[in-house]
Amino acid sequence: MRELASEELHIGGFTDVQLEHPVVDVAPLAEAPERSQAAVVFFLCACMLRGATIARVHVASSAQGRALIDTMRRAGRGAIARIDGENVALMRYFDLYLKPLDELSQRSAATLARTLERALSADAG
Repeated sequence: MRELASEELHIGGFTDVQLEHPVVDVAPLAEAPERSQAAVVFFLCACMLRGATIARVHVASSAQGRALIDTMRRAGRGAIARIDGENVALMRYFDLYLKPLDELSQRSAATLARTLERALSADAG
């Protein structure tokens, strides 16, 4: 996971800026959907614990992106304020807009914990 993640978002081209938003690139895991799902769920939890409000996920294809967005809608229900998947087809990324950790209900936190446990168990198996 460490080699897939970054603490900063780099935007090249004319803007060429660094933003303090965590980024994970799961494109190398495109052939292993379960592993990419586990990585993104783990990434979501890590971002929330660090207090991030936005997290970016880079993908290999729009199909991988759409599948992960569907996963995150289920897994992150109550934890994610919004998912911006507008750029998944062209630019191969989507953004997760996260709710503050202290706004997470017990039910949402429990759902997220169970999803993370299942994802990590499936990834280890």
